[in-house]
Amino acid sequence: MTSDSRVVSTQEGYDRWSEIYDDETNPLVMLEGPELARALGEVRGLRVLDVGCGTGRHAVELAKSGASVTGVDFSAGMLEKARAKPGAASVRFIHQDASGPLPFAPQSFDRVISCLVVDHVRDLTPFFGELHRVCRDDGFIVVSALVGLGYWFLLGRTRFGFDLRATGMSEPAAVASGVDVKRMVVASMLLSGGVAGLVGMPILLGASHSYGQDFPSGMGFTGIAIALLGRNHPIGVGFAAILWGFLDVSNQILDLEGIPKEIVTIMQGIIVLAVVVAYEVVRRWRINAEQRRVAAQLGGPQAPSSPSTSPAGVA
Repeated sequence: MTSDSRVVSTQEGYDRWSEIYDDETNPLVMLEGPELARALGEVRGLRVLDVGCGTGRHAVELAKSGASVTGVDFSAGMLEKARAKPGAASVRFIHQDASGPLPFAPQSFDRVISCLVVDHVRDLTPFFGELHRVCRDDGFIVVSALVGLGYWFLLGRTRFGFDLRATGMSEPAAVASGVDVKRMVVASMLLSGGVAGLVGMPILLGASHSYGQDFPSGMGFTGIAIALLGRNHPIGVGFAAILWGFLDVSNQILDLEGIPKEIVTIMQGIIVLAVVVAYEVVRRWRINAEQRRVAAQLGGPQAPSSPSTSPAGVA
C-alpha cells in the first residue's frame, strides 16, 4: 500500500468511482440492461422509481421511453454524473440513502427497480418492505381468483352450465333433452373469448394502454396449454398457471447461467404432451374397464379393447 492509502466509506468510494463508472466495461451491467427492459415491458406513461440509480444508466433510458422517472442514490458523485447526461433533465434525482425510509407516499409508483444495490444493504427486510410500500398494488390476482370461482359456479352449479357441459359431451343427447345447441355454441364462444381477453388486461390497462403490434403475442396458445394441464378444472388450471409462470421466469435465470433459455420451451412442450397422453391413456383404460364390467353383468363375452366399439351382448 502507498503512504496515502486509506480505507474509505462505501459512499465515498462510490463518489470516487463515479468518475470512471460509465467508462468501465462491467459485464453485470451489460447483462442487466436487456433483462431489465424485457421484465419491465412498455413503460410509457408509467411512474418508475429507480432505487440506487447511480449514474442514471436506467433512469435516463426509461425517461426516453416515456416514463415519469424518479432516481434515488446515496452518492452525490453518481447523481452529478447522472444529471449531466443528455435527457436527464426529465428525471427527478434525489440524494437519499436507499437503505432507510424512502420519502414517498404509499403506492406512489407503477414500477420500482433496484439494480446492483442489495449487496450494500445490511438489512434486506425493511429495504424490500419500503420498495413494496411505494409500489402500486394492481390487485389483478384477486380478479383472477374471482374469475376461477365464477367459472366453477357457472359450470357446476347452474342449469346453463349443465346444458353447456351436455352439449360438449354429446350433442345428440343435448338435442334430445331440449337444449338449443347452436345457442350454447355461440354463448360458449362469447364467454370464453371474454374471459381470455382478461389475460391482457394488466398489460393493456397498466402499461401499453393500447393494442398495437408490440402487444405480447402467444397468450391464447399459453392459455390452451394451461387449460389442458389443468383439465379445465379451476383448481387444476390455477396450479398449471403457477407451474407455467415459474418456467417462464426461470428462462431468464438460465440465460444468465449460460444455459440456453429455449430449454424452458422444450420442457413446457414435453409436459403438455406427457399430460395429454396420460389423460388419453387413462380415459381409454376407464372405457375398456367399463365395457368389461357391463359385459360381465350381462353375462356375455368380454367387450373388445377398442373404446369405439359397442359392448358385446348389447342389442
